[in-house]
Amino acid sequence: MFDDHFKKRFGKIPFAIYMADYNPLPNGSEVLLHQHKEMELITVTEGFVSFFIHGEAFLLQKGDSLFIPPYALHRVSVPVNTKVRYLCICFDLNLLYDKELREGLENGSLTIFPLSSNQPSISTTFAQYISAA
Repeated sequence: MFDDHFKKRFGKIPFAIYMADYNPLPNGSEVLLHQHKEMELITVTEGFVSFFIHGEAFLLQKGDSLFIPPYALHRVSVPVNTKVRYLCICFDLNLLYDKELREGLENGSLTIFPLSSNQPSISTTFAQYISAA
């Protein structure tokens, strides 16, 4: 269940960016329940998809962003016959300068509200940054 595959995507720094692209499938698609030590930021660019964090469901549509804290048990469910694309940034918390913030996020004493629905300050800026990269 603990997933360390992001390390394969890291270059010289512990930071990975990728696009998840799901074409319409007759049975939908699932990313199995897993966890990893990296913080994850997701922004949906096409379609809609369900993310589950510690069993709580978050339905995201185009423009929505989601934070997944380190070590959070999570999975993804893509609906039947739905085209879905989302951008993902995964990064090791060691990149954060603020030690108190880094340790609080890692040990769970600090939390982040996971879902941002169509908030230009987060999702639009994030999507523009990634598409320009």
